[in-house]
Amino acid sequence: MSKVLRVILLALVAVVAMGQMLHVSADEKLTIKQIMEKSHKGKEAPIQVVLAGKADEKLLKEFLSWFESMAAQKPELGDEASWKTKTAALVEATKGLIEKKPNALETMTTAYLVRHVDNAFVAWRTPPADQRVAGRAFAEHVLPYRGSEEPLEDWLSPLRARYATAPEAVVKASTPQACLDWVGGDAGRRVRFDERYYLHPTDQGFAEMERSGRGRCEDITNMTTYAARARGLAVAADYTPAWGHRDNNHAWPVLLDASGRGSDRGNTHAAKVYRKGFSLQRDGLPYRLPAGREPPNRFLASRSQMDVTDQYAPTTDVEVALDAAAVGAEAHAYLCVFNGGAWVAIAWAPVVAGRATFAKMGRGADGMLYLPAVHDGNDLKPAAPPRVLRTDGTVVVFAGTAAGAACAVTATTPEQVSVDTKVVTPVSHLAPGAAYALSRFAGAWTEVMAFEATAAPTTFEGLPSDGLYWLVANDGKRLERPFTIEAGRQRFW
Repeated sequence: MSKVLRVILLALVAVVAMGQMLHVSADEKLTIKQIMEKSHKGKEAPIQVVLAGKADEKLLKEFLSWFESMAAQKPELGDEASWKTKTAALVEATKGLIEKKPNALETMTTAYLVRHVDNAFVAWRTPPADQRVAGRAFAEHVLPYRGSEEPLEDWLSPLRARYATAPEAVVKASTPQACLDWVGGDAGRRVRFDERYYLHPTDQGFAEMERSGRGRCEDITNMTTYAARARGLAVAADYTPAWGHRDNNHAWPVLLDASGRGSDRGNTHAAKVYRKGFSLQRDGLPYRLPAGREPPNRFLASRSQMDVTDQYAPTTDVEVALDAAAVGAEAHAYLCVFNGGAWVAIAWAPVVAGRATFAKMGRGADGMLYLPAVHDGNDLKPAAPPRVLRTDGTVVVFAGTAAGAACAVTATTPEQVSVDTKVVTPVSHLAPGAAYALSRFAGAWTEVMAFEATAAPTTFEGLPSDGLYWLVANDGKRLERPFTIEAGRQRFW
């Protein structure tokens, strides 16, 4: 994605975060929500055409009219000067696309780069000599001038000044972990988690986080990474593209040793963990796909991430025999987890003689549910039955062809804990009088029965004992968790 497009996205969502409703004239009735729905809603949303670089002049001018209208208004919440700055950035960036101007934001100045490198080496000399990382760990996780894809700016100079003098306890401990606890704790207090920033399509820059004091986990991770690098620590940004046992994803900072290895014990249950690096990984998926073919999602589109799942917990190479009709001429297959009511690809493998071997797959805290699939450039298509990778490394396939069994159904979702807020969501039991639909996965979710819950458990007879099921409320958001049958009861995944 070009930097101009990132500017458009960054400014647009920053505008959204500032306020709920615009003060509008009698001629213009659009609210922020309406603008977002017009431009962002659905897979075929206009913003997707812009991001793909395929927008014609007519569409770009429509975006320009929206942004100019927004720039003329006053927000109910937030700083008016900041509002004018962000909406002006939207207008100017869009004009640049219309006029096909050369993208000055694609380059950095020599002065900026020299200053950053000088500061990075000064920071590297801050720890005792025996604690300094070298070689690849230094190049990948101390020297870089960015944490991810945030705006380019100088964060190292102000943070070197901020963390120039360590507290006595940190000096006495004299360990990299003690130093990270200090600067990471300070960074976490300066940027608090705010779920509204999940709407932000890119990571915030340093200056924006300093002003807002809020962000999502990726922002907090970047701020912690900046702070750590200001003290010469090798800290990486690790993330899971999609949890396998709940919705959403997560990112976190990790202290690395001299060899560049590290993990966080709070995230050992992830199905897949990637580490953001600086250098391009030429063996990655984006370099394997044919020209013009996009990866299934933005996570697998990264050109500089490394798979470090095996640094967190025991893993298994999962070999899958694929359905030839489903695969067709596709050269790559994907392993997906169920997240947000849909299958999300988190790993890839080449198709060789009708099979695919997915390396270093996480087993989860108590097993992990996966679906093998292929991607035709637009959609994921199942290429084998779902399966569970158990904690002992064995795989159980849920083909839905075994003899029928009874299952007592009492809930749609088990208890869950948010990794961001630590809020516990209790078990979602069936509500008497509410309408539900039970579906089984057979290449797609196929409804088995619709019913109305009562105060007593609902028991289904004759369900394939090796089936994968999904029970959803008719009036819900379809975020319930799938389950299998164990001893006549639901076993959620």
